[in-house]
Amino acid sequence: MGRPFQSELNKMDETVVWAESQQIDHLVDAIGRSCDQPMIAIGSGGSLTCAAYACLLHRRYTGQLAQPSTPWTARTAISSATSVFIFTASGRNPDVRGSLKEALENEPASITVLSCARKSPLSALASGYEYVEHVGFEIPTGKDGFVATNSMLAQVVLLRRAYAAVFNDTGRIKARDILATDRVKSEAEQLETEFRTIGPTPHYIVLHGEAGLPPAIDLESKFSEVGLGSVQLTDFRNFAHGRHNWLDKNPETTTILSLEGADDRLVADRMLRIVPHQFPRIRIPLEGSPIDSAIVGLLLGFRLTAAAGAARGIDPGRPGIPEYGSKLYKLNAWANPNKNASRIENTAIARKSRRSMEQLALSGEIDYWRGAYRAFVDQLLSASFTSLVMDYYGTLCDRRERFKGPRAGVADLLNTLLASGVHLGIVTGRGKSVGSDLRKCLHKSNWTRVYIGYYSGSDIGRLDDQSHPDGSECPTGELADLFRFLRANAQLSNVASIQARKYQLTVEPRVGFPQRYLLSLIQQLILATKPPRPSVFVSDHSVDILAPGASKTALLWSHPFISGNNLCIGDMGEWPGNDSELLAQAHSLSVHHTSPDIRTCWNLAPPGYRNVQGSLHYLSALSATTNGLAFSASTLNIWDGL
Repeated sequence: MGRPFQSELNKMDETVVWAESQQIDHLVDAIGRSCDQPMIAIGSGGSLTCAAYACLLHRRYTGQLAQPSTPWTARTAISSATSVFIFTASGRNPDVRGSLKEALENEPASITVLSCARKSPLSALASGYEYVEHVGFEIPTGKDGFVATNSMLAQVVLLRRAYAAVFNDTGRIKARDILATDRVKSEAEQLETEFRTIGPTPHYIVLHGEAGLPPAIDLESKFSEVGLGSVQLTDFRNFAHGRHNWLDKNPETTTILSLEGADDRLVADRMLRIVPHQFPRIRIPLEGSPIDSAIVGLLLGFRLTAAAGAARGIDPGRPGIPEYGSKLYKLNAWANPNKNASRIENTAIARKSRRSMEQLALSGEIDYWRGAYRAFVDQLLSASFTSLVMDYYGTLCDRRERFKGPRAGVADLLNTLLASGVHLGIVTGRGKSVGSDLRKCLHKSNWTRVYIGYYSGSDIGRLDDQSHPDGSECPTGELADLFRFLRANAQLSNVASIQARKYQLTVEPRVGFPQRYLLSLIQQLILATKPPRPSVFVSDHSVDILAPGASKTALLWSHPFISGNNLCIGDMGEWPGNDSELLAQAHSLSVHHTSPDIRTCWNLAPPGYRNVQGSLHYLSALSATTNGLAFSASTLNIWDGL
């Protein structure tokens, strides 16, 4: 099994050149959307090294917390407040598939899978959930040998490029330049010489700091998987908390490997002067920034693994594995027959309460929330609707379709429902392009029953009336004064762009700039202006400032919606989300964020369904009756599994 490890090392140059040349727009987009949240990065074996490096990048560039984790320990760490990255070479092992299933159940802010396989069982699972971003590459060196080498190196370089692109880091040192430096080559040769001089030992203590953690994790992985020696990882100061006693009691069988970033050098010097000289040690300098020196550490770790394998007479690329090892690897530990059957109910309650079912049970609130859920569902199932009022971007049209319009499946369902005689209202922060896109996909015979609230409801027109919106680029009244005031603010101009319409200003942050900070800045600037002040809401890509009186609910107070029973659907139901007013109505459903109000704005989509995929679930569950459109428990799948 596997191939010679040296043949893997011989391909590293090819891997790095390839990874430096790949198109990475999807990865850049995924990282850009995860910058506002803490990260849980998941990987097994060699992929855990990629996870650790991703966390180093995330902490350094975003300032957010980031935690590398194996699939099994990540299960209880994922929440709606985190972003999740999953790393895998082939996407075939049961643990990486199990980790994606578990992540989908817990519905984090975003899920990104980075794989060295475009098609795999993992990619097939990911494709069933539209908000999961699967970024797959086919590396030219093919499948790894026994231990991850080129797949891991490729992913590290791709990640480094993507974070630099998100944050416009023009000072990035290319990985091929790092690999080609004489310093790295001479350090690798010196490392191998030192290792041969000391000789192999059964045990290794690997000291590290921030830059040394990814290569330390990789050394532990490779030495353990191949059987080269047992490895204990500890940072420089934790070593002082009793870890030295292992060294003291096992002096002849333990080697110290010290991975020293620039920030670690002083403490490493002082500590290793205290450790008696008879204890063997190899000091591995990692010069430069932690982000780049971690890559150096990985490259040196590969060479150290090769040297250790040669000294032990074991080829790390094909060490041989026992039969029980294959059985352990293939074991599916993720099947849970005792899992609560009512997944829809539990998921809906967790979304609404912002707490897990376990937390609600511990606090004694679970019966209260079950009662609230069932009261909402009973009300929803007993109602008939003469009209639908829906948000557009994020509800009928996702980020990939922003400039294309709704997909065929959405249009087909809307045409079917409109043919039953109901009215459709669509409220959007955008202008003429929405009407144009809808006229392309909705049957002309239905246009007279479709009304659009352009620019967040400030300009309402029927779909067959192309005089709406009026297209004015000039804000009026107080909004015009505010536009001039905000545009003149250097702090705001440095981090965002502002687009002006008659009744709305749209402020979009630069990629990687936290939206919550932009919202706070805008609100603070508006406080310096005189009343009446505008309303401020957020979408998933912008901050929208509406002139006094403008509202997405304006459509509800116009004919024919004011006299009907409306079902409202949107994605940003929690204030200051731009659908929070719309989804405060009696009959409303969210396809993403819910409000805290138990009377309305629940998300009843299946676990892992979000945005347009959630809308498709709702629309396909509606049926025409003599009184309008209605849900049933069976079509909406409310009581899943019961």
